[in-house]
Amino acid sequence: MNNLPQLRAAVHWRVEPPFAADAGGLPAQIELAGALAGAQLGRTLEVTGFDAQALVVTSTIMTAAVTMQADGEARFYRAIERGCGLRPEGIVNAYMCTGWGFVLRHFMRHTAVRRLAVAIVDLDPHNLAWQRRHPAIGPSGFGATTLLFTLPGDAQAEPCCSGPHPNSGFNDFVMALKAHQARHGARPTFIPFTLDALAATARRVLAPGSLGPNRNAEYGHCFGADPWIGLIEWFGAAPPRAACQVVAGAIAFNGYHTFADLQVGPDTLLGFERLAGDAGALRSAISKEEAIHA
Repeated sequence: MNNLPQLRAAVHWRVEPPFAADAGGLPAQIELAGALAGAQLGRTLEVTGFDAQALVVTSTIMTAAVTMQADGEARFYRAIERGCGLRPEGIVNAYMCTGWGFVLRHFMRHTAVRRLAVAIVDLDPHNLAWQRRHPAIGPSGFGATTLLFTLPGDAQAEPCCSGPHPNSGFNDFVMALKAHQARHGARPTFIPFTLDALAATARRVLAPGSLGPNRNAEYGHCFGADPWIGLIEWFGAAPPRAACQVVAGAIAFNGYHTFADLQVGPDTLLGFERLAGDAGALRSAISKEEAIHA
């Protein structure tokens, strides 16, 4: 398993919507989103002692004021950097919920970086009804997630990244996972939280007992964070006593999918917190984290 990406940390902070509606406007909300992600990453780096060489942000629903406007992007990046000391290399949103897999593949295939941080940030300052509850996906969950990876130099360990499959995305994703299980054996597998009909399809197709619980009823669909929340809960209930292999996978609404073989061990830091979404509660959480780094 030494040739697999090693998951050093997976930490998720769930933020109840609406996000910072009382912050005083969009620039302040962007600042808070970046500060929250930076505080989370900074704390995780400090606790683990992980010396990240690069940081990339991924998102499904980040406002275009960040992803398409230089002023908003710079504000967001500065706030992250203040919290953790790392300036993001960029923000990946074209692949939506699967962005983390495409980021892993890029860094494994095209760079010499071996210690990578990924921040998944899905916070909606506009509080759009479409984001809160989608007719095909159901209710949504929002938050920020920090992932830390040690990457191998073996290209064969790259994540599977495929698509778009616009007309049969979920079926193609599940069938790709089934083929992967046939080749490599069934291992604990964490996929998006979906409505019951899709979850039942995955349970029928994939090896019995291999899937982590579908937590859609509790959390909704949490975009790119779903598999990591599932993994956090799974190993939080039964911490690994030795290094073990898992599969994390995701699918995007536009038809992309990804999944990765990963190594998880006793030293993998896992964490989950719930935060209120008002500006005061968010600033309090950020200040608490900043005090750790003072």
